[in-house]
Formats: sequence, C-alpha cells, structure tokens
Amino acid sequence: MNHYTDDDLIDYLHGEVSDEVDARIHAHLARCSDCSARYDNEAGVGELLRASALRMLLTRYGTR
Repeated sequence: MNHYTDDDLIDYLHGEVSDEVDARIHAHLARCSDCSARYDNEAGVGELLRASALRMLLTRYGTR
C-alpha cells in the first residue's frame, strides 16, 4: 500500500487539494491506520496552535 506524505495530508486537512485527490485521500484514510494516525496527529497540532493563539489573544486583549 502506498502512503501519503505529511505534506499531502496537511494539504488535505486544509482543503487545498482537488475534489479527486480529496476523495482518494479520504478513502485511503478509512483503510490505512498509519496515515490515519498521522492525519489525526496533524489535526491535533492545528487544534493546539489555534487554542494557544486564542489564549494569547484573550490574555493580551481580554474579551470585548
């Protein structure tokens, strides 16, 4: 089984692939635990970065 690169998975995560590639990666993730785990890891990193940025903004500027 061929695996997708981290860059491919990040592009997929950000919606930066064509509909055809999106469908292929989606199907691949459903059957490949290795790529699925790497995708989940990348998605988790993104969530942590967004949460950290939000905390920083709220600390700096408070709520309005």
